[in-house]
Amino acid sequence: MATTPDTTEAPASTAGGNRLLILAGGVLVQLAIGAVYAWSTFSKAIQAEPSAINLTPVQATLPFTVAIGMIFVGSFLGGRAQDKRGPRIVALVGVTI
Repeated sequence: MATTPDTTEAPASTAGGNRLLILAGGVLVQLAIGAVYAWSTFSKAIQAEPSAINLTPVQATLPFTVAIGMIFVGSFLGGRAQDKRGPRIVALVGVTI
């Protein structure tokens, strides 16, 4: 007696139906990273109004420098952690921080 092969296919999603949640999380992570580059707009405005804050150009660019440095350190540590734990937990910890 011949049996017919089972043609039932598994669902294409391995994420368990959270595709939109994962997409939203990824977009938010990218927005948070990209927000650092908006600092140039704020820096110019801060330097244009010296009487309010009294920052030198070096002091006005210091937050951007620190942020870029932290992105470097975070990327380095996150990449090493991602190799051991996987991308989901690293992204979750990064967003939480």
